[in-house]
Amino acid sequence: MVYERTSMGRGMGGVGLVKEHNEKLFTRTFSLYLASTIINFLGTGMHGIALPWLLLEMTKSPLSIGILLCIRALPGIFLAPYAGYVADCMDRRINCFLMNLLQGIVVFVTVGLGYYGLLNQFYIYSMALLISIGNTFFFPGIRAYIQEVVGKANLLRANSLTESLTQAGMLIGTGTAGLVISSFGTMTALFIDGCTFLVSAICIILMNKTKASFSVKPQKFAILKTKFEVLKYVKTKFILFVTILLLLVPTFCVQVNNVLVGAFTMDLLKLDASAYGLINLCYAIGAMLSGFILASLTKKRVNDKYFIFVSILALGLFEGLFGSSQN
Repeated sequence: MVYERTSMGRGMGGVGLVKEHNEKLFTRTFSLYLASTIINFLGTGMHGIALPWLLLEMTKSPLSIGILLCIRALPGIFLAPYAGYVADCMDRRINCFLMNLLQGIVVFVTVGLGYYGLLNQFYIYSMALLISIGNTFFFPGIRAYIQEVVGKANLLRANSLTESLTQAGMLIGTGTAGLVISSFGTMTALFIDGCTFLVSAICIILMNKTKASFSVKPQKFAILKTKFEVLKYVKTKFILFVTILLLLVPTFCVQVNNVLVGAFTMDLLKLDASAYGLINLCYAIGAMLSGFILASLTKKRVNDKYFIFVSILALGLFEGLFGSSQN
């Protein structure tokens, strides 16, 4: 997106407007912001492969993956309202630094336990919970912090660039994790994962201090209160309630896939972690492409009802193909 110089530059108030429209995007702070976010997502993609594979190596049971996914989801369910509150009240730079530091230390402790043969399921689940807590507080903080890093004229461009590059970081982490595990072992992949969190933390602490963009102190339970009001509203609208129940179907299918794909790769296909990483990479690419498809369909004003019908029909078809596949 290119911002043109305004003709008001010589008039009253024009100097500020010209400055805003020509404000440099790639400052030192924004470059460090991008690096920190990309590296963090790379680590997130990597441990998303390493942890399930480590559990499968230890237990040979898909049930352990199901427990892992449930544990990962808990902080998002119970702590998300407080994470938004912290992102608006606490210094966002310090918040993001501490969350990265927490995640890096947790991963290195896990690697140390694995090196001395002390690692078990309890430690892995504890690690997953702490990393998920870190993510729950890191993501709102880092997304809100961009308002302080760039000017208003560059905010849209900065957001778009950040989203694209962080998704690329996630894909790289997901794609390389399997190769690292199959070549050097799961602990090596986790060690690299820990390094990504620490490097991300260093990038954050090297950023220049910025002036907070918020001025009104948020109410601690505002988001939680809003959720209860939404639930009350849903209860009064039967068709909306049914629609929400139907949405549980594709979500259920996705979570079942997350549980079974690792075991499918290891037990049925007799393949290693590199194949598991490749399958998850394709999964991530599909998710990213669906975002572009949805954005283009929104512009064309496709009928939502028919689009949802076709989407769920396609999901059912491909789930059947996946279930009947042996190769």
